[in-house]
Amino acid sequence: MSAINTGAPRGRPKHIDRRRVATLAFALFEDAGFEQVTMSAIAEAAGVSERTLFREFPSKADLAWEGLGDAVAAIGTATAALTDRHTTMDEIVSELLGDILRGANDPGSRAFTRRQFRIIAASPALLHHRMLDKTREAVTSAIATSGAAGEHPAGLVADALVSVVLTATLWWASHDIDDSLEEVVRSTLAALAGR
Repeated sequence: MSAINTGAPRGRPKHIDRRRVATLAFALFEDAGFEQVTMSAIAEAAGVSERTLFREFPSKADLAWEGLGDAVAAIGTATAALTDRHTTMDEIVSELLGDILRGANDPGSRAFTRRQFRIIAASPALLHHRMLDKTREAVTSAIATSGAAGEHPAGLVADALVSVVLTATLWWASHDIDDSLEEVVRSTLAALAGR
C-alpha cells in the first residue's frame, strides 16, 4: 500500500514566525534566566529544528534583540531625508526615533518591548550586542548628515543620545507606569537639556 501525498509539509517547519519564537524564548528566559536557556530548549519549545532556529537567529542574543534590526533600518532610511539640512536634536529624535518610540506603544508591541528590555536589563552581556553598534552607527550617520552636533563630534553626540534612549527604555520596561516609551524618552531628554 503506498502513502497518500496530501501536499501537507512533513516534519518541522523550515520557516518560522520570528516574533512567535522570540516570545517563546522570552518566556524561557524569564523562567530560567537568559544564561541557563539553550538554543536546543528554544527550538524544542518552538517546534522547530535547531538548524532552522540557528538560520533565523545565529545566537540567543539575537532572539533577545528581535525586531530591533527593523528600527535600525528605519533610522537609515530617515537619514536620507536629513541630507544638506540643518536639524536640531529635537528634530533628530522626532525624525529618527519618533515612529519607533510610538510603535512601542501599540498594545501588542508595548508588552513585547517591555518583556524584551526587562530581559536585556537582567543580562548585562546583552548590552554588548552588535545591534547597539549598528544603532550607534546609524544615529552617528544621521547626526553627521544633518549637522545637529554643531561643533561636537557626531559620534560622541550619537553615543550620548543612544545611551540616554537605551537607559530610558530599560527604566520604562522595568517600571509598571502608564507613560508611553516616547513620553519617558522625551521627558528624560528634556530634563537633561534643562527644560
